[in-house]
Amino acid sequence: MEPTEVLPLLNLSEADLVTAAAEIQCLDLASLECKHHALFRNVPLPNLRSVTIDSSEDNSSGRLLEPYLQPGLRVFEFFGGVLDDEFLSDLAEKCPLLQEILIDNPRDVVTPAGFLRFLEGARELKRVVLMYGMERLITKEVFCELSSRQGLEILGIGGVVTEDFVVSARAHTNGQDLFPGLVGLTCTASAAGMLLLSRDLRNLARAEIILVDPAQNFLEKLSEACPELEHLCVTYTSTPSHIEIPPGELLAIPRNLQNLTHLTVTGKITSPSLQDEHITTFAQEFSEMVTVLRLGFRETGLTEKSLVNLGQRLGNALVEFELVGRFEIAGLGSVVLFPVLKELALREAVDWKERGQPEEFVKGWAPEVEDAQFWTGFGDFE
Repeated sequence: MEPTEVLPLLNLSEADLVTAAAEIQCLDLASLECKHHALFRNVPLPNLRSVTIDSSEDNSSGRLLEPYLQPGLRVFEFFGGVLDDEFLSDLAEKCPLLQEILIDNPRDVVTPAGFLRFLEGARELKRVVLMYGMERLITKEVFCELSSRQGLEILGIGGVVTEDFVVSARAHTNGQDLFPGLVGLTCTASAAGMLLLSRDLRNLARAEIILVDPAQNFLEKLSEACPELEHLCVTYTSTPSHIEIPPGELLAIPRNLQNLTHLTVTGKITSPSLQDEHITTFAQEFSEMVTVLRLGFRETGLTEKSLVNLGQRLGNALVEFELVGRFEIAGLGSVVLFPVLKELALREAVDWKERGQPEEFVKGWAPEVEDAQFWTGFGDFE
């Protein structure tokens, strides 16, 4: 559905506006258009299926958004302003077909109890994304309610998914699998909580996880539990020192995840024992269709040989690539290793500073690169 622009509607007569509004299926209100919510106050939108509302100070009350609460509404996305419990109750009641909801920065007005009532009323949800300002709503009760939804496919939540949350959810569902239909998950989690939950996520295809504590062999255990993953992004954080990930744990990922096309592992991690021969094995295990590979370790033992090995095996599909080591890239010459690569990040490339911009320096072996970044020291990898 192509979104209808609001501004051209401002100049219509009342009769023409009613006619035009009857045809609207999708509204996407930019910030400056949010001052015109009142345009639809007395104008029906009987065919509205999707509404996206950008962040704006004009979103000062949920009452202003009532014209969008139509029986056929399936998608509601709200990126900032004031929402309250009463509005969410109306959303669940007046939009029984609602399948997707995204809420960002609702100004701390919605309560956990109010959001739980909304979930209990909105029974057809397939996608739930709760962004900034919604972390405090992820109580144990809310997590339990979400975990029992058979039709939920996409979930993005803040807060921290802990082992206690998962144990409580298991009790809530009488031991049945949690999130039985889930294919996409974005969350912050403890290692124990995520690994316990992962046992039920056999069909998960996409996972983006911020990990708040270390765990031995986390990547290996997660990849064993979720063999259908195609997209995996793990960020290690909130630890006093860098977590060492041994080569064997990294090598388990492509071995366990045969469908993987996107891998990002970053944060407070290091792997000083990771050597070129490990990357050779790593590349051989990977699907040749991987498009994104970002390994943001603080330290490794890798050299330019790893660039050659990865390029020869995976280069035909890689679009984004990040690696840490000590790379003498001047000797790579003009043999094309990464023909479609757009973004490249290396630390540490040791012989490029006198040779011009990074993008020009790599053109021989990565001719399509648009953004190349070389670091010395730890920088963003710290």
